Amino acid sequence: MDEWQKHMNENQMCFNCAFWDRMLKADAKRPPHTAVVINGTHYVIEPDDPGNYFQGFGGAEFRIEFNDGHRVITHNLWCQGEPKGYWKDKFPDNAKFSDKKWVWKEIDGIRYLVDDNG
Repeated sequence: MDEWQKHMNENQMCFNCAFWDRMLKADAKRPPHTAVVINGTHYVIEPDDPGNYFQGFGGAEFRIEFNDGHRVITHNLWCQGEPKGYWKDKFPDNAKFSDKKWVWKEIDGIRYLVDDNG
């Protein structure tokens, strides 16, 4: 029995519930600012690798601003979909897409992403 079937049987879950249950557990172990929920849709930011042909959304650039102010520019964003029903409240929005132009600026020896106009 594969691990998905085992998880579903042990927890008496359908495939959809097993998927979101496993995603919730995986998100808890992910590095900070890599699990993203925007407008109810779940995404994962994987490391950028310009040499890798296979990247999320074909390597398109996304600018993401987390609710805590942390900013990320990524070319490797993966969409898992929108949790529904019981799972919806377990994945609250934690970020938004931004159309602002950010640049790297060094302040007191630390590099920050700041708005292009300051």
